Amino acid sequence: TKIQMGVNMKNAAFSHTEATWAAGDFNDQVIDNIPNDASYRVTLSLQNITGVKIPIFRPDVVEIDDAMVGLSKGGRQITKCKETYTKALDDLIKLATLQTSVIALDDALRITNRRVNALEFFVVPRFESTVTYILSELDEAEREDMFRLKKVVANKLEADAAEEEELKRKQEIYEAEFGGERVSLLDGFDDSTAVLLNELDL
Repeated sequence: TKIQMGVNMKNAAFSHTEATWAAGDFNDQVIDNIPNDASYRVTLSLQNITGVKIPIFRPDVVEIDDAMVGLSKGGRQITKCKETYTKALDDLIKLATLQTSVIALDDALRITNRRVNALEFFVVPRFESTVTYILSELDEAEREDMFRLKKVVANKLEADAAEEEELKRKQEIYEAEFGGERVSLLDGFDDSTAVLLNELDL
C-alpha cells in the first residue's frame, strides 16, 4: 500500500504539472473558489479485533460543482488532476487505516507479551514455590500428628501397664494380709450398725 501510495502521489504531481502547462497557474483561482463546506471528508468507525479497538477511516466525498471545469483551456486536465489527487487521498486514508491498525495491534501484542512474561517468569514460579512450601508444611504436620498419636498410644499403654502392676501389687498385699480370704466391711460392727449399712447399700 505504501508503494502504491508513492506511485499515486507521483501521478498526481505529474497530473498537476500537466494541468498547469495546459491551463496556466490556476492555484490561486482554485483557492479563491474553495466552498465553505468541504467536499472530501473522512468518517471514523471502530472495529473490535480480539478485544483491541481498531479505528477505520472511510472517505466521504460530496460532489460540488467546480467552476474551474468550465475553463476553455485546460479544463479537462484540471478535472483529471482533481480525480488523480482524489484517488491519492483514498489510498492515503486506506494507508492511514492500515498503519493505525498495525500500531494499535503492535501495542496490544507488546502489552500481552509483557503480561505473558510476567505470568511465566514471576507469578507462576511464585505460586509454584508457595504450593511447594504448603505441601511440605502439610507433610510435616502429618508427620507430627503421627508421632503425637504414637506417643499418646505409648503413654496409654504404659499407664495401663502401670495400673495393672499396681492392681497386682495390691492383690499381693491383700492376699498377704488376709490370707486370700475376702473380708466383709461389716466385720467388726455390731448387728444394728450392720443393718444400717445394709440399708445404705454400703
